[in-house]
Amino acid sequence: MLRPARGYSLIEVVIALTIIAMIMGFIFEGVFGAARLSARLGLRAGELQRDAIAADWLRQSLASALPAQKRDPPSLRGEAQAITLTTAASLHARPGAPRSVTWSLTPDPLGLTLTYQADGLAWKVARSRHSEASFSFLDGEGRWVATWAQHPPPRLIALTGFWDYPVLAHPRARETVEQSDLLRSGGLQ
Repeated sequence: MLRPARGYSLIEVVIALTIIAMIMGFIFEGVFGAARLSARLGLRAGELQRDAIAADWLRQSLASALPAQKRDPPSLRGEAQAITLTTAASLHARPGAPRSVTWSLTPDPLGLTLTYQADGLAWKVARSRHSEASFSFLDGEGRWVATWAQHPPPRLIALTGFWDYPVLAHPRARETVEQSDLLRSGGLQ
């Protein structure tokens, strides 16, 4: 008496292989999707880190504006698209001698560029996908104004619309000429 052969039929093997192939396809799609997401998140994290560094540079530069004597032109002048200031802490050179630097917002095909200019050189510090941004200045009476060319420097400087958050800087040059004279002479500690 012959025993029937034990095993799987061709149809059963094909169905099993099809199910395994579908499962592998779903697994690979999930793994590659996670890898693409990880790469995009890494790129975005790098962009956010560069933006934070650029915002910090801007904040430090504006905060380091030197005070001007009342008889001299203001050491900090600004309008909606650019700020020029005198600083002893420029970003491109060793601290020490006062230098005039300019931060400006310039349009480019993708939005705006924040540019740092000093000593005849210019550096593109950051790019924004936004098309409208501006500097504004808080005066002594608590009003925001679009231009500044007077003594003393503004209480606060804001860059709005460039990033998804505003950048605020407090110029330390708000001391009066009399206070700066006292500091130089050692009379005020």
